[in-house]
Amino acid sequence: FIRLQMHEDDTFSGVLSGAASVTEVLEELHKTDASDEVAFVDPLFRLNADMGKEGGTNMYCPHCKKIQPCSAAPFVKSNSNHQQYQSKKYPDLHWFERGRLCPDCFKGFTTVEINKKHLHELIALRDLKAELEKVTYECIEKSGHLTKNFKKLLELVAPK
Repeated sequence: FIRLQMHEDDTFSGVLSGAASVTEVLEELHKTDASDEVAFVDPLFRLNADMGKEGGTNMYCPHCKKIQPCSAAPFVKSNSNHQQYQSKKYPDLHWFERGRLCPDCFKGFTTVEINKKHLHELIALRDLKAELEKVTYECIEKSGHLTKNFKKLLELVAPK
């Protein structure tokens, strides 16, 4: 699936996605009457695409644990391959969910694209949670019993 739009200021925007061979698609596009435009974007796609040998985006399948090109797949509840979300509580938090299909195990899964700074934030919060859990258990050991406040804190950082 290809959608490319050239703008009057000589910039472009668009999407090249799916499990198609990016190389083959670009070679075919070079043969069209838009070959000048394709020549312009060709290096950008080749340099920035995370392609497997057959083309497509390499990704990790959580079911079979393999890394390989997985095709876009519609979500069960809609015909869309992607859904965009924004947190009402945290307006700076945006993400895309995309349905994927593994060509090896034929199972579907969802990938989520987020800003990298939010991933780092999540890692830092997990580290903090682990430290809080450790300190809570150390306090429980030292006090010899589980106080009401420690029990409440433990439920927050380590829910069952």
